[in-house]
Amino acid sequence: EKHSEKFVICGELLTFLSGPCLLQVYGDWVLVWAVSDNPKGHELLPNVSSSHVEMKLRPDNKTIEYNERNVYLHTPLYSGLLLVFVVVSIVTCVFLLLVEEKDGVRKMLNDSAKVHFLESCDDCMTMIYDSETYGRYLLIYRRDGHHRDVEQMKAHQASHEKLAKCLHFPLEHVFIYDGVADFCHKKSAPEEKTEEH
Repeated sequence: EKHSEKFVICGELLTFLSGPCLLQVYGDWVLVWAVSDNPKGHELLPNVSSSHVEMKLRPDNKTIEYNERNVYLHTPLYSGLLLVFVVVSIVTCVFLLLVEEKDGVRKMLNDSAKVHFLESCDDCMTMIYDSETYGRYLLIYRRDGHHRDVEQMKAHQASHEKLAKCLHFPLEHVFIYDGVADFCHKKSAPEEKTEEH
């Protein structure tokens, strides 16, 4: 069974992950670099101080839960997104549920989006979020605990920019994690214990 697919884009061979290959995206992640092609993203990204993500497989073994918690510059507020999506093909995940939380208040968001995961370095996750409402985002994460090496992140910045250009993202409004900003320490509820393994 096929679990990834390779495409040549701008002369680079990119591998899109699916199926068992997605095991490598589960866990806790820190956003280190991001760009958007949408005015909403252009407004949002420069105001983000830090973004922490939890990715886990739900008990049905078919859907992935994505808990994102953002801290913003110059404000005590944080926001969170709870996304639940299912893998529907080799390269595409489609959201089933989108909940936004701001200052403790949750509301459902009416949005439809696709997510593509690209193969990247060890302890890295590269994701393309393609939303009908919020446009496209190229999001590059480091595994929590591997996100403080600012020099290493700077060394990878040129490759992030090259990938963004190949995927037709403008580079005027980029988020770059500074290596020291703190996170929202609220975690999602612990997983329910089940007898099945």
